[in-house]
Amino acid sequence: MKSDIWREHRRFALHVLRNFGLGKNLMQERVLNEVTWFLEDLKKKQNNGEKEISVQNSIDIAVGSIINGLIFGYAFHEKNIEEFYKIKEFIRQFIRLGGDPIFRAISEDRKGILRRLPFFKGKFQKAVDLGNSMKEFFFGQINERRSKINFSEDSEPTDYVESYLRHQHKLESGGDKDHMYS
Repeated sequence: MKSDIWREHRRFALHVLRNFGLGKNLMQERVLNEVTWFLEDLKKKQNNGEKEISVQNSIDIAVGSIINGLIFGYAFHEKNIEEFYKIKEFIRQFIRLGGDPIFRAISEDRKGILRRLPFFKGKFQKAVDLGNSMKEFFFGQINERRSKINFSEDSEPTDYVESYLRHQHKLESGGDKDHMYS
């Protein structure tokens, strides 16, 4: 059953990414838009008289914007830059936690004994809290995206989440309540 779900979602993702131009001029255009923003951002910082300009930070934002544009349909620029830093912090904490030998021991413990022991309990709870924070953030993003979609209008999706939600809606409105897109 899990392999069926994985296979179906993989097929869907490849189809959507192909439609968005992965490996085509459309994807190149998205990247070039962010390169243009990147260069304008550097010029703006230089014109503002900044002595030291963090190129790495601007590159991070540009790359994050390309990825987020594919997933949620918008880039990280002035008005929503805090979202970028929030996601970046989630990723930083997740990577740090994943590299911690104590956490790795807990995750390898299939019977769940270690997570109940006082020494390991705090680390396990930190992982659970981080996972819950990430889920809350991304479900919020998905619900916000859902609220902006007019499902009665048959328009082309602009991002992955919209494609997924439209497909989910199509299945449910067709009477398929037992689908793999929940």
